Amino acid sequence: MRFVAALLMACVAGCGKPATPAPPSSSGPASPATPGWRASLDGATVPEVPASGKICGESFTVNDAEFEDGRLTLKEGGGGGEMHFTVFVMLDRGSIPENRTWNVKADKEFGHPNVSWMFAPGGGRGSNAESVSNGYSMKLEFGKESGKKLPGKIWLCMPGETKNFVAGTFVATVKGFILRNGEADRTEDSLELLEWLADERLRKENSGKQVEVTKLTWGIMWGGAKGSGGQDVEWKLDGVNKGWLKFRFAKENGSWGVSKVWPGEQIPEAHPEKAPAQNDATPEAVKFLAAVELERILAGKIAHVRMGSAPTLKSGVAACCEATWQVEGEESWIQKALLFKWTDAGWAFDRMLAEGERFDAGTGAVEKK
Repeated sequence: MRFVAALLMACVAGCGKPATPAPPSSSGPASPATPGWRASLDGATVPEVPASGKICGESFTVNDAEFEDGRLTLKEGGGGGEMHFTVFVMLDRGSIPENRTWNVKADKEFGHPNVSWMFAPGGGRGSNAESVSNGYSMKLEFGKESGKKLPGKIWLCMPGETKNFVAGTFVATVKGFILRNGEADRTEDSLELLEWLADERLRKENSGKQVEVTKLTWGIMWGGAKGSGGQDVEWKLDGVNKGWLKFRFAKENGSWGVSKVWPGEQIPEAHPEKAPAQNDATPEAVKFLAAVELERILAGKIAHVRMGSAPTLKSGVAACCEATWQVEGEESWIQKALLFKWTDAGWAFDRMLAEGERFDAGTGAVEKK
């Protein structure tokens, strides 16, 4: 399993001042009704009030809370600036920390969640930030998630002379890749979800056998109501390398799924369910023909290919489609533009543009950059 964790060292400490642990408070534990900065939270109860605090001496009120990939972010935005606290907790991939608690004392031990703050008020006032993995005090409690809403309570007191803190209740929106009882939430726009769906497809098609995904590349996603995405996957079956497969995904009725899978040597855009005609004067036809031509040029090599999303054309004259690819086993990515000319039969491949050339969609001519 992959873990979302952070053991980051302090980056910028205390609003332009060196971060130094504050001296122990002589006032003892805070009353639950009076949130504030404390050197120790022993015996304290998180106040049942909306989360707020101070950063760099300025009042801070949480008006947006999110939990994604093990990261809780409590922030105040608006007015052209942003202030926030972030807590990284160590969890299994896709897990939600329902009914979990963390009690951290201000010691020098490691293994605590990493915490950070950022102060970027806007208005040309500059920004400051700090990230630490110990030396702070925190009480953090999560409730039960429902409808991607995760309630919680926090009292966090950061080290340093500025005594940054946040205390109170919040409801965080859960985002990103989510697993519940081994089943993924298929509604979230997340590359990790696409990886999980590819792995699930391979396991279902090879039930009773050992499936191992050994390498992933070309992960790409366009989210939204009618989202789409792609992922190239190298895998093994019962310990034997089976090579590469090219997965494509679609989001329909709010749920992601695998739409089709191609062998590694094919370019999916060159194999649509219905191929455009050669004399189809549309960008979609140009993209299809460019993929067909590039697949011919690669001549059976395994390559990870990204076809340009919007080919440019001058109707009845010429068209150009960009493509980026990496041949498996090679380090570099290649980016080229494929030029097509309009003939009596329709589009015909002319050549790849040379370095320093560009296509002018207004005239259909190739020019020097």
